[in-house]
Amino acid sequence: MDGWWDCDALDRLFEKLLKGRMDLRVKATDGSVMWRRLTARMINLQNRARAFIIGQRHYDIGNSLFLVMLDKGMNYSCAFWHKAQTLDKAQEAKLDRGVPLAGLES
Repeated sequence: MDGWWDCDALDRLFEKLLKGRMDLRVKATDGSVMWRRLTARMINLQNRARAFIIGQRHYDIGNSLFLVMLDKGMNYSCAFWHKAQTLDKAQEAKLDRGVPLAGLES
């Protein structure tokens, strides 16, 4: 994009980098932050248009799937399973624990 170099087959380049596990073989000279930024740029497929499409695919499918996999309150987040035997109880425990931690009143 910046014109630093050309590559006629980017797909093949990335395939070789990923198959060769270059993330494990190459160490950044100025620390791991630069290497993480580089690999995030190469591998990360996120952008605004794609995020909207993925959001539609994920959330606009109706509630039938979510009714099967979520608790009765339709909580779409982790639960607190300490002493809980069911998903509903684990979600209630999370809310009971989180409200005071957030400085809120129930």
